[in-house]
Amino acid sequence: MIEPSRRGGTAGGAGPAYDYVLAVGPSRSGTTFLYRLLIAHPAFCAPEIKEAHYYRSARRLERALGRLRGSGAILLDIADTAWSDRRLVEVAARAGQGRRILVVVLLRRHRDRARSTMAYRKSRVIPTLPAWFAGPGGLERAVERDGLTAAALERIFALGADVLTIEFKALTGETQAVLNTVARLCRTQPFDIVAAAPVNRAERARFPPLAAAAKLAAWALRTLGARRPLQALKDDPRVVGLVFRPLDPEELPALSAEAAERLERQHSACRAAVEAASEPLGEGLWLARAAPGGRPASPAAA
Repeated sequence: MIEPSRRGGTAGGAGPAYDYVLAVGPSRSGTTFLYRLLIAHPAFCAPEIKEAHYYRSARRLERALGRLRGSGAILLDIADTAWSDRRLVEVAARAGQGRRILVVVLLRRHRDRARSTMAYRKSRVIPTLPAWFAGPGGLERAVERDGLTAAALERIFALGADVLTIEFKALTGETQAVLNTVARLCRTQPFDIVAAAPVNRAERARFPPLAAAAKLAAWALRTLGARRPLQALKDDPRVVGLVFRPLDPEELPALSAEAAERLERQHSACRAAVEAASEPLGEGLWLARAAPGGRPASPAAA
């Protein structure tokens, strides 16, 4: 974990372009991978845990920003569920009060994300039970409902913050180019060379009761406020390897033809919403800038 006192993260002695970077996207869209990339850079700091959800509380957000004051660091918050959270409107309020906010949206092809999510949920016993009770196809329907929608994207673009959309295949296939763009946009020093590593792997529990116990322990630590120990455990490959094993691609569950078609239409609608609101920065990268005063800007103004 990078401490706020670590310096030297901004470019040319100037301060960073943003106070707060919030990355959103459904599970299995690359949020954990992005977190590990950004937290390794001295300009980004997540003082508590990956999913701190600072946007939900103005008090917590301002307290966290206050701890970073003078360090030259950008507060980092990766929140998988924020894209569908009604409390995301708090970002608009903070932007309207002069806070410089960048929202990063991770966009993965819906069909690929759905298959990975189904495999992931099958490995975690407790969260999957409601889908099991729904009968055949219950898990597939649940995964479809959790997908990013064009309406959700339009709400994000209306927040009045700058919005950077990153396609999953660009993040994982052209990682260095994506990070170079992030560094320029955030006005930080360049990122170090990034080694290729498996990301967003689907996993299966080595022993389901152990996986259930690990989930319960994580919930207890979060409830008790032990966020740093929890994140350290989640980031420790030895712990992950003890509880879960990588899933062979051939084990990924299949989607019905009808579900696959619906997911493809949903992805096309999301892509169209991004392209309508943003200007391209490169392959799989789009930026929508907010107008002065925190109002959404037109694509031409970006």
